[in-house]
Amino acid sequence: MKTSFDNDLKTSFDLHVDCPVCGSICNDPPLYSYSVVEAASHFCPITRNPDRHHRLIDSIRKLWQQDECTILSCRECGFAFAYPFVGGDEEYYSILHEQHGYPSWRWDYDVAIEQIIEPYGKGNILDVGAGTGIFLNSLGAEWELFGIEASNTIKQKLEKAGIHVFEDLLTASLSLENTFDVITLFQVLEHISEFRQVIERCHRLLRPGGSLIITVPNGEVLIRQEQLTGCPDMPPNHVNKWTPDSLFRVLKD
Repeated sequence: MKTSFDNDLKTSFDLHVDCPVCGSICNDPPLYSYSVVEAASHFCPITRNPDRHHRLIDSIRKLWQQDECTILSCRECGFAFAYPFVGGDEEYYSILHEQHGYPSWRWDYDVAIEQIIEPYGKGNILDVGAGTGIFLNSLGAEWELFGIEASNTIKQKLEKAGIHVFEDLLTASLSLENTFDVITLFQVLEHISEFRQVIERCHRLLRPGGSLIITVPNGEVLIRQEQLTGCPDMPPNHVNKWTPDSLFRVLKD
């Protein structure tokens, strides 16, 4: 991880870079800067698996279209983001998940069930980024279960568990507008640059009065953690660092 920035890097950010949330100009020096090799090494050091390491390098370089990515922060809304502003694609995540599996349970599942889902009692629910379906499969038979998941292998597992699966939100929205009582986005929005499009499609899929549940890591904590420990919140896995203010602005829009 680089902690200092040369004059060329500072000069390059004299150009206007608009905040993806509020549109304010972000021309302060970057918080951090990472090379393609540093990013690939974070997810898979060459000593662990040389082939996978080099495939990650190629995948990340293809996403960034250059050899370096920086993290910018907006003074106005506190939102921080990767620049180039592009999240991981299917190729990148297929390589990434060769080693890392999906978590077994998350604390935010409990909060969602207790505060939103149990009061509803029954209905249609859509989990965006359903993974292996652990959250959906924990719900009772009174819920009709739907998931968004791009991986063909995982889609087959979800379908065997009785979950209706769509590859993406666009496909779901073609036939299911105004359908869902609850839509969940558990730790999804930190991964994607097209966050406005995702939220807009979720809004169309909700029935009137439905609930959209969003959880994201606290961006200010992630920045502070990196400053204190040196452990990076590395793109292109996470490309957004959300604050309550920045997330509120997007949802209000």
